[in-house]
Amino acid sequence: MRALLLLLPVFCLANSQATGGYAAESVPEQLSDVKLNDYLGAIKSIEDTALAQVHQVYAEAEAAKDELYGSWASRVKQVWKDKMMKDAEKALQLELIKQEMVDRYKAETEKVYMQAVQAAKEYQQAYLAAKAAQRQAIADKYNEFKQIVNASIEAKVAQAKENMAEIGAYLQQVDELYRNHKAASDAAIEERRQALKDKLATIYNQLETQGNELKADGERLGADLKAFMEKRYQYKQDGHGAAKEVLKEVLTESLEQKLEKKLDKELQKMVEDEIKGKLKHPKMALPVVVKKTTDTETETKVVSPEYKATLLETLTGASAWETVAWVLLALCILLSVALIALIAYQVAQKNKYGKLEGVDSPHRPSMARAERAPINTAPPLTYTHEKPLFAILKQTSPRSTLQ
Repeated sequence: MRALLLLLPVFCLANSQATGGYAAESVPEQLSDVKLNDYLGAIKSIEDTALAQVHQVYAEAEAAKDELYGSWASRVKQVWKDKMMKDAEKALQLELIKQEMVDRYKAETEKVYMQAVQAAKEYQQAYLAAKAAQRQAIADKYNEFKQIVNASIEAKVAQAKENMAEIGAYLQQVDELYRNHKAASDAAIEERRQALKDKLATIYNQLETQGNELKADGERLGADLKAFMEKRYQYKQDGHGAAKEVLKEVLTESLEQKLEKKLDKELQKMVEDEIKGKLKHPKMALPVVVKKTTDTETETKVVSPEYKATLLETLTGASAWETVAWVLLALCILLSVALIALIAYQVAQKNKYGKLEGVDSPHRPSMARAERAPINTAPPLTYTHEKPLFAILKQTSPRSTLQ
């Protein structure tokens, strides 16, 4: 009975190992996704547990054998020998069971290891295949994108060549228009300049003739001073009118030249804007070349960006200092004309003022009252007797002549 109790743990251990073996067979199917290190760790754990159980069973068997030898020492030698034989047989059976368990465990471990190695190889092959497929897909996309970019670049280059051809034709047209406009403008300016020279010469001759006539009239008409003064005033008016007309012609010519320069700048800017509009891409913009034809040769100028014009330059088409200089010149001319007119008026009205004798004359208004009077109450412009300017009439007094 005691022998059966001793063998019971051995059979339980064998049964548990068999159950564990079946479980080990089903592990690779359930844990096919587990990594190789996890498989090796599980195998090592199972091996250590099995060896520990085998050593424990063997130790318990040895202890039971020693106890059996000590308790049955008093029996008969034959019974003792039979018992020894049985114990030896049991030990042999235990050794066989142990060897069988170890062999079975090694077989299961080898099987699990081979399954883990096979799973790792399959995983590596699948990974390499996926990586190769990904590289191939990237290469295909790169080639497709490269073809699209090359086609786009070729289309842009063709469009740029076409735009350059159109710009060349357009520049030729603009150059022809500019030459025609410049020739017409130069001809018109030269014609106006020649006409102005002729007119100035005519006016100068007229003034010289009128001066000679005035001098002769002064020599002849000393007795009739009133007629002489009227004619002289008429000549002065004619001279002022001629001077005003000449000034008007000069200012008109200057203004036309300024407008001509401004129109040239606007035409050049319009050409540049038109060319920039034809070039669709900003990086493809080229410097604008304007050809200006002269009498001797053809010059090619590259239009570069200039500084930003001021308000005076935008309105007048010239630089600020030129505009200010012309304005100051016009003001000086106007002030000179006004001063000459004022001097002539004062000279003509000199006899209207009386001497300051301390009392008011009964025949003319008071000086203080005349100064307080508004401008529109001034006496009208009339010809009065004043001292002649020529040397031939210096001996004759105007007051004595009037008396």
